[in-house]
Amino acid sequence: MIRFNNAVHSSSWGDGDSVPVAYDPTDPQNASVDSFAGRWFLAGLAGLLGGFFLLIGIVLTVLGRSLMRRVTTNSGR
Repeated sequence: MIRFNNAVHSSSWGDGDSVPVAYDPTDPQNASVDSFAGRWFLAGLAGLLGGFFLLIGIVLTVLGRSLMRRVTTNSGR
């Protein structure tokens, strides 16, 4: 038996519960609960944050170009 701490917790699991585990056979301490959340939580979180900042960058770029067009158009009058 090997104990490890998992980054993703669930209220449906308790100490001593039997759960499916994915682990590296050469380093059994490198393990995680083999579930959708256990495999994809951190990658999904990183993707959401990246998407959020990408959206902010796109919005700021569009607004900046629009503002520059207005400034250039108004300065030519």
